[in-house]
Amino acid sequence: MNKEPNFPLSSPFASQAGGQDDISRYRNALVFKIALSLASIIFLLLVYLISAPFDFPINKIITVQEGATLKETAVYFKQERLVRSSNLFDILIRYSGHEKEIKAGKYVFSRPISSVGLTRRLIKGDYGVSAVKITIPEGSTVKNINKIFAAKGFENFEIKEEGVEGYLFPDTYFFSPDATAEEAAARMTENLRNKITPDLEKAILESKRTFLQILTMASLIEKEAAKTEDRRIISGILWKRFDKKMLLQVDAAFVYAIGKNTYELTAEDLKIDSPYNTYKYIGLPPTPICNPGLDAISAAIFPETPPYWYYLSDKEGNIYYGKTFEEHKINKAKHLK
Repeated sequence: MNKEPNFPLSSPFASQAGGQDDISRYRNALVFKIALSLASIIFLLLVYLISAPFDFPINKIITVQEGATLKETAVYFKQERLVRSSNLFDILIRYSGHEKEIKAGKYVFSRPISSVGLTRRLIKGDYGVSAVKITIPEGSTVKNINKIFAAKGFENFEIKEEGVEGYLFPDTYFFSPDATAEEAAARMTENLRNKITPDLEKAILESKRTFLQILTMASLIEKEAAKTEDRRIISGILWKRFDKKMLLQVDAAFVYAIGKNTYELTAEDLKIDSPYNTYKYIGLPPTPICNPGLDAISAAIFPETPPYWYYLSDKEGNIYYGKTFEEHKINKAKHLK
Protein backbone atom coordinates (compact mmCIF):
# COMPACT_ATOMS: atom_id res chain seq x y z
CA MET A 1 0.00 0.00 0.00
CA ASN A 2 1.25 3.45 -0.97
CA LYS A 3 1.40 5.94 1.86
CA GLU A 4 0.86 9.70 1.58
CA PRO A 5 4.21 11.46 1.86
CA ASN A 6 4.67 12.86 5.32
CA PHE A 7 6.56 16.15 4.91
CA PRO A 8 8.15 17.58 8.01
CA LEU A 9 7.30 21.15 9.08
CA SER A 10 10.70 22.19 7.86
CA SER A 11 9.72 21.13 4.33
CA PRO A 12 10.28 23.83 1.69
CA PHE A 13 6.61 23.46 0.68
CA ALA A 14 5.39 24.37 4.19
CA SER A 15 7.74 27.37 4.30
CA GLN A 16 6.35 28.60 1.03
CA ALA A 17 2.74 28.42 2.25
CA GLY A 18 3.58 30.25 5.47
CA GLY A 19 5.41 32.94 3.56
CA GLN A 20 2.41 33.63 1.38
CA ASP A 21 0.24 34.11 4.48
CA ASP A 22 2.79 36.52 5.92
CA ILE A 23 2.90 38.49 2.68
CA SER A 24 -0.93 38.62 2.56
CA ARG A 25 -1.11 39.84 6.18
CA TYR A 26 1.57 42.42 5.50
CA ARG A 27 -0.25 43.63 2.38
CA ASN A 28 -3.58 43.93 4.23
CA ALA A 29 -1.93 45.80 7.10
CA LEU A 30 -0.29 48.17 4.63
CA VAL A 31 -3.59 48.83 2.80
CA PHE A 32 -5.30 49.48 6.14
CA LYS A 33 -2.58 51.93 7.21
CA ILE A 34 -2.79 53.77 3.86
CA ALA A 35 -6.60 53.94 4.05
CA LEU A 36 -6.41 55.16 7.66
CA SER A 37 -3.85 57.78 6.67
CA LEU A 38 -5.98 58.95 3.75
CA ALA A 39 -9.08 59.09 5.98
CA SER A 40 -7.13 61.11 8.56
CA ILE A 41 -5.90 63.50 5.90
CA ILE A 42 -9.42 63.95 4.48
CA PHE A 43 -10.82 64.45 8.00
CA LEU A 44 -8.18 67.04 8.85
CA LEU A 45 -8.79 68.77 5.52
CA LEU A 46 -12.53 68.92 6.21
CA VAL A 47 -11.90 70.25 9.73
CA TYR A 48 -9.62 72.88 8.26
CA LEU A 49 -12.11 73.88 5.55
CA ILE A 50 -15.00 74.05 8.05
CA SER A 51 -13.02 76.06 10.60
CA ALA A 52 -13.10 79.85 10.61
CA PRO A 53 -10.54 81.60 8.38
CA PHE A 54 -7.65 83.32 10.17
CA ASP A 55 -8.85 86.71 8.88
CA PHE A 56 -12.52 86.15 9.82
CA PRO A 57 -14.27 89.58 9.86
CA ILE A 58 -14.91 90.53 13.48
CA ASN A 59 -17.62 93.14 14.23
CA LYS A 60 -18.17 93.83 10.55
CA ILE A 61 -21.74 94.05 9.22
CA ILE A 62 -22.39 91.17 6.83
CA THR A 63 -25.58 91.49 4.78
CA VAL A 64 -27.48 88.45 3.54
CA GLN A 65 -29.58 89.84 0.73
CA GLU A 66 -33.33 89.15 0.51
CA GLY A 67 -33.95 86.73 -2.34
CA ALA A 68 -30.28 85.74 -2.77
CA THR A 69 -29.70 82.10 -3.71
CA LEU A 70 -27.70 79.76 -1.49
CA LYS A 71 -24.91 79.65 -4.06
CA GLU A 72 -24.77 83.47 -4.23
CA THR A 73 -24.66 83.67 -0.44
CA ALA A 74 -21.89 81.05 -0.23
CA VAL A 75 -19.76 82.89 -2.80
CA TYR A 76 -20.35 86.20 -0.95
CA PHE A 77 -19.28 84.60 2.35
CA LYS A 78 -16.09 83.32 0.72
CA GLN A 79 -15.33 86.82 -0.58
CA GLU A 80 -15.95 88.28 2.88
CA ARG A 81 -13.70 85.56 4.41
CA LEU A 82 -16.42 84.04 6.61
CA VAL A 83 -15.79 80.61 5.10
CA ARG A 84 -12.77 78.89 3.56
CA SER A 85 -14.79 76.99 0.93
CA SER A 86 -17.99 78.28 -0.65
CA ASN A 87 -18.69 74.83 -2.12
CA LEU A 88 -18.40 73.08 1.24
CA PHE A 89 -20.61 75.71 2.91
CA ASP A 90 -23.18 75.26 0.12
CA ILE A 91 -23.14 71.47 0.64
CA LEU A 92 -23.44 71.80 4.45
CA ILE A 93 -26.67 73.77 4.24
CA ARG A 94 -28.11 72.06 1.16
CA TYR A 95 -27.79 68.55 2.61
CA SER A 96 -28.93 69.62 6.07
CA GLY A 97 -32.35 70.32 4.54
CA HIS A 98 -32.39 73.98 5.68
CA GLU A 99 -31.65 75.61 2.34
CA LYS A 100 -34.88 77.65 2.35
CA GLU A 101 -34.63 78.65 6.02
CA ILE A 102 -31.75 81.11 5.73
CA LYS A 103 -32.82 84.44 7.24
CA ALA A 104 -31.95 87.55 5.27
CA GLY A 105 -30.64 90.59 7.12
CA LYS A 106 -27.53 92.13 8.64
CA TYR A 107 -25.27 89.94 10.78
CA VAL A 108 -22.43 90.88 13.12
CA PHE A 109 -19.94 88.34 14.55
CA SER A 110 -18.05 89.13 17.75
CA ARG A 111 -15.70 86.16 17.31
CA PRO A 112 -14.70 83.71 14.55
CA ILE A 113 -17.09 80.79 14.10
CA SER A 114 -16.94 77.67 11.97
CA SER A 115 -19.09 77.03 8.92
CA VAL A 116 -21.28 74.80 11.10
CA GLY A 117 -21.80 77.62 13.61
CA LEU A 118 -22.41 80.06 10.79
CA THR A 119 -25.07 77.74 9.37
CA ARG A 120 -26.86 77.64 12.74
CA ARG A 121 -26.82 81.45 13.00
CA LEU A 122 -28.31 81.86 9.53
CA ILE A 123 -31.09 79.34 10.09
CA LYS A 124 -32.05 80.82 13.49
CA GLY A 125 -31.76 84.41 12.28
CA ASP A 126 -29.27 85.10 15.07
CA TYR A 127 -28.08 88.46 13.76
CA GLY A 128 -25.71 89.18 16.60
CA VAL A 129 -27.24 92.61 17.14
CA SER A 130 -30.22 93.70 19.16
CA ALA A 131 -32.98 93.57 16.56
CA VAL A 132 -35.64 96.26 16.79
CA LYS A 133 -39.22 95.02 16.92
CA ILE A 134 -41.47 96.96 14.55
CA THR A 135 -45.22 96.36 14.43
CA ILE A 136 -47.10 97.79 11.45
CA PRO A 137 -50.85 97.91 12.15
CA GLU A 138 -53.30 96.98 9.40
CA GLY A 139 -54.40 100.03 7.44
CA SER A 140 -51.18 101.99 8.01
CA THR A 141 -50.10 104.34 5.24
CA VAL A 142 -46.50 104.85 4.14
CA LYS A 143 -46.47 108.09 6.16
CA ASN A 144 -47.67 106.17 9.25
CA ILE A 145 -44.96 103.55 8.74
CA ASN A 146 -42.23 106.18 8.47
CA LYS A 147 -43.41 107.69 11.77
CA ILE A 148 -43.36 104.26 13.44
CA PHE A 149 -39.74 103.72 12.40
CA ALA A 150 -38.79 107.24 13.48
CA ALA A 151 -40.32 106.62 16.92
CA LYS A 152 -38.11 103.52 17.22
CA GLY A 153 -34.97 105.58 16.66
CA PHE A 154 -34.37 105.02 12.94
CA GLU A 155 -32.75 108.18 11.61
CA ASN A 156 -32.92 109.46 8.03
CA PHE A 157 -35.50 106.77 7.37
CA GLU A 158 -38.09 107.52 4.70
CA ILE A 159 -39.92 105.05 2.50
CA LYS A 160 -41.10 106.85 -0.62
CA GLU A 161 -44.84 106.59 -1.21
CA GLU A 162 -44.69 106.26 -4.97
CA GLY A 163 -45.28 102.71 -6.13
CA VAL A 164 -45.30 101.04 -2.70
CA GLU A 165 -48.49 102.23 -0.99
CA GLY A 166 -50.59 99.12 -0.42
CA TYR A 167 -47.69 96.69 -0.92
CA LEU A 168 -46.11 97.03 2.56
CA PHE A 169 -47.72 94.14 4.37
CA PRO A 170 -48.74 95.00 7.95
CA ASP A 171 -47.08 92.59 10.37
CA THR A 172 -44.51 92.40 13.18
CA TYR A 173 -40.92 92.57 11.96
CA PHE A 174 -37.45 92.55 13.48
CA PHE A 175 -34.94 94.87 11.85
CA SER A 176 -31.30 95.58 12.60
CA PRO A 177 -30.80 99.10 13.99
CA ASP A 178 -29.10 100.27 10.80
CA ALA A 179 -31.72 98.90 8.38
CA THR A 180 -32.46 101.28 5.51
CA ALA A 181 -35.87 102.32 4.22
CA GLU A 182 -35.21 100.37 1.02
CA GLU A 183 -34.42 97.20 2.97
CA ALA A 184 -37.53 97.58 5.13
CA ALA A 185 -39.77 98.16 2.11
CA ALA A 186 -38.26 95.14 0.34
CA ARG A 187 -38.90 92.92 3.39
CA MET A 188 -42.53 94.05 3.68
CA THR A 189 -43.32 93.68 -0.02
CA GLU A 190 -41.71 90.22 0.00
CA ASN A 191 -43.94 89.33 2.94
CA LEU A 192 -47.00 90.38 0.92
CA ARG A 193 -45.91 88.15 -1.98
CA ASN A 194 -45.56 85.24 0.43
CA LYS A 195 -49.05 85.82 1.84
CA ILE A 196 -50.66 85.52 -1.60
CA THR A 197 -50.92 81.74 -1.71
CA PRO A 198 -51.46 79.81 -4.95
CA ASP A 199 -55.15 79.45 -4.04
CA LEU A 200 -55.53 83.21 -3.60
CA GLU A 201 -53.58 83.83 -6.80
CA LYS A 202 -55.90 81.47 -8.67
CA ALA A 203 -58.98 83.19 -7.21
CA ILE A 204 -57.67 86.60 -8.33
CA LEU A 205 -57.18 85.31 -11.88
CA GLU A 206 -60.69 83.84 -11.88
CA SER A 207 -62.15 87.14 -10.64
CA LYS A 208 -60.85 88.88 -13.79
CA ARG A 209 -59.51 91.68 -11.56
CA THR A 210 -55.93 92.85 -11.59
CA PHE A 211 -53.85 92.54 -8.42
CA LEU A 212 -53.68 96.34 -8.20
CA GLN A 213 -57.49 96.53 -8.36
CA ILE A 214 -57.78 93.88 -5.62
CA LEU A 215 -55.23 95.65 -3.45
CA THR A 216 -56.83 99.05 -3.95
CA MET A 217 -60.28 97.68 -3.12
CA ALA A 218 -58.82 95.93 -0.07
CA SER A 219 -57.37 99.25 1.13
CA LEU A 220 -60.81 100.87 0.93
CA ILE A 221 -62.39 97.94 2.76
CA GLU A 222 -59.67 98.05 5.44
CA LYS A 223 -60.61 101.64 6.25
CA GLU A 224 -64.37 101.23 5.91
CA ALA A 225 -65.03 98.26 8.23
CA ALA A 226 -63.38 96.28 11.03
CA LYS A 227 -65.39 93.05 11.03
CA THR A 228 -64.86 90.30 8.46
CA GLU A 229 -68.58 89.91 7.75
CA ASP A 230 -69.02 93.64 7.12
CA ARG A 231 -65.91 93.72 4.96
CA ARG A 232 -67.24 91.00 2.64
CA ILE A 233 -70.64 92.70 2.32
CA ILE A 234 -69.04 96.10 1.63
CA SER A 235 -66.73 94.41 -0.89
CA GLY A 236 -69.80 93.08 -2.69
CA ILE A 237 -71.46 96.52 -2.69
CA LEU A 238 -68.40 98.33 -3.99
CA TRP A 239 -67.64 95.75 -6.70
CA LYS A 240 -71.29 95.99 -7.87
CA ARG A 241 -71.02 99.76 -8.09
CA PHE A 242 -67.64 99.45 -9.80
CA ASP A 243 -68.98 97.04 -12.43
CA LYS A 244 -72.03 99.26 -13.04
CA LYS A 245 -69.72 102.27 -13.41
CA MET A 246 -71.38 104.02 -10.48
CA LEU A 247 -69.53 106.40 -8.17
CA LEU A 248 -68.11 104.44 -5.25
CA GLN A 249 -68.55 107.37 -2.83
CA VAL A 250 -66.09 106.04 -0.26
CA ASP A 251 -65.32 108.59 2.43
CA ALA A 252 -62.09 106.85 3.49
CA ALA A 253 -60.38 108.03 0.32
CA PHE A 254 -60.68 111.62 1.55
CA VAL A 255 -58.57 110.84 4.59
CA TYR A 256 -55.81 109.84 2.21
CA ALA A 257 -56.34 112.78 -0.16
CA ILE A 258 -56.98 115.67 2.23
CA GLY A 259 -56.63 114.24 5.72
CA LYS A 260 -60.28 114.59 6.74
CA ASN A 261 -62.52 111.82 8.00
CA THR A 262 -66.21 111.24 7.32
CA TYR A 263 -67.43 113.50 10.12
CA GLU A 264 -65.21 116.43 9.08
CA LEU A 265 -66.13 116.50 5.39
CA THR A 266 -67.96 119.52 4.01
CA ALA A 267 -69.93 119.98 0.80
CA GLU A 268 -66.95 121.83 -0.65
CA ASP A 269 -64.62 118.92 0.18
CA LEU A 270 -66.76 116.63 -1.94
CA LYS A 271 -66.02 118.83 -4.96
CA ILE A 272 -62.22 118.75 -4.79
CA ASP A 273 -60.55 117.79 -8.04
CA SER A 274 -58.57 114.75 -6.97
CA PRO A 275 -58.38 111.26 -8.49
CA TYR A 276 -59.03 110.03 -4.95
CA ASN A 277 -62.39 111.82 -4.89
CA THR A 278 -64.70 108.84 -5.37
CA TYR A 279 -67.67 111.24 -5.25
CA LYS A 280 -66.41 112.92 -8.41
CA TYR A 281 -64.58 110.22 -10.39
CA ILE A 282 -65.94 106.82 -11.35
CA GLY A 283 -63.84 103.76 -10.54
CA LEU A 284 -61.17 102.96 -8.00
CA PRO A 285 -58.60 105.48 -6.77
CA PRO A 286 -55.33 105.34 -8.76
CA THR A 287 -53.48 103.64 -5.87
CA PRO A 288 -54.34 101.91 -2.60
CA ILE A 289 -55.08 104.37 0.18
CA CYS A 290 -53.34 102.29 2.86
CA ASN A 291 -51.61 98.96 3.40
CA PRO A 292 -54.36 96.39 3.98
CA GLY A 293 -54.10 93.19 5.98
CA LEU A 294 -54.88 89.69 4.76
CA ASP A 295 -58.49 89.77 5.99
CA ALA A 296 -59.29 92.86 3.89
CA ILE A 297 -57.45 91.39 0.90
CA SER A 298 -59.47 88.18 1.24
CA ALA A 299 -62.68 90.21 1.43
CA ALA A 300 -61.75 91.97 -1.82
CA ILE A 301 -61.12 88.60 -3.49
CA PHE A 302 -64.16 86.81 -2.03
CA PRO A 303 -66.99 89.37 -1.75
CA GLU A 304 -70.51 88.58 -0.63
CA THR A 305 -73.33 89.19 -3.13
CA PRO A 306 -75.67 91.30 -1.01
CA PRO A 307 -78.93 92.92 -2.14
CA TYR A 308 -77.60 96.28 -0.92
CA TRP A 309 -76.22 99.20 -2.91
CA TYR A 310 -75.50 101.58 -0.04
CA TYR A 311 -73.94 101.50 3.42
CA LEU A 312 -72.76 103.84 6.15
CA SER A 313 -71.12 103.53 9.54
CA ASP A 314 -71.75 105.45 12.76
CA LYS A 315 -69.14 106.77 15.15
CA GLU A 316 -69.01 103.43 16.98
CA GLY A 317 -68.21 101.58 13.76
CA ASN A 318 -71.62 99.95 13.33
CA ILE A 319 -72.56 99.42 9.66
CA TYR A 320 -76.04 100.07 8.27
CA TYR A 321 -77.06 98.90 4.80
CA GLY A 322 -79.65 100.11 2.33
CA LYS A 323 -81.11 98.47 -0.77
CA THR A 324 -82.26 101.79 -2.18
CA PHE A 325 -81.15 105.39 -1.95
CA GLU A 326 -84.30 106.13 0.07
CA GLU A 327 -83.29 103.51 2.65
CA HIS A 328 -79.82 104.99 2.70
CA LYS A 329 -81.18 108.47 3.43
CA ILE A 330 -83.28 107.07 6.27
CA ASN A 331 -80.19 105.39 7.75
CA LYS A 332 -78.26 108.66 7.52
CA ALA A 333 -81.01 110.59 9.29
CA LYS A 334 -81.28 107.93 11.97
CA HIS A 335 -77.66 107.04 12.68
CA LEU A 336 -75.56 110.07 11.69
CA LYS A 337 -76.91 112.63 14.11
